[in-house]
Amino acid sequence: MKKGSIVIVAVVALVLIFAATSAFFFMQSKKGNESDATRQAQQTQSQPISSPISSPANETANWKMYNNQNKNYSYKFPDDWEIKDSQETQLYAIFGCPVGKEGNFVGADGTIKTGFGHCVFRAGADFKQEADKEATHFKTVYKREITLGGHKAIKQKLVDEDSPEIPIYQIYMDAILKEEPGTLILVGFNGDGKYPDEKFDGILDQILASFKFE
Repeated sequence: MKKGSIVIVAVVALVLIFAATSAFFFMQSKKGNESDATRQAQQTQSQPISSPISSPANETANWKMYNNQNKNYSYKFPDDWEIKDSQETQLYAIFGCPVGKEGNFVGADGTIKTGFGHCVFRAGADFKQEADKEATHFKTVYKREITLGGHKAIKQKLVDEDSPEIPIYQIYMDAILKEEPGTLILVGFNGDGKYPDEKFDGILDQILASFKFE
């Protein structure tokens, strides 16, 4: 083979080797890019899509307001409840509150034994002793210390064994009314079956959370 032919063959061989090498690295690079893209897509799919967390609506925003001008306190109550006169309910007969002397209460519309109201103010009485005294007449479901309108209070749920279908919710608060210290007694009653006990208990807690002295 002539010398010139050898050179041409060598050049062609080098070109082919260079082309094959370039093609090899190009394919490897392409596979790497595709793998990275696939891996990134899989990671994106596996991650949960974040969405803004919405705060729960204030359930009491549209509730009505009750103002007891004689006792200078107020609280909110459900919008489907009504302000009622004490003689419209069995509240006072059930709990021994003085009939017609302590003002109005609030109750579920169309019922006579579901609601919340003022029972009595006992001047000079200690709220803890009053709560303990009342509990001796009933079965205690629970007894909790709470704060009501900035005042110390006790909330207790009692059951009369003779009338277990009517749970008794009593709130005894250390209060000063008309510049006289004593115990303010509030009562909740759920005797018409309008609400499950747990539901009514939650409504009562929302009422108490809105309680304030004027």
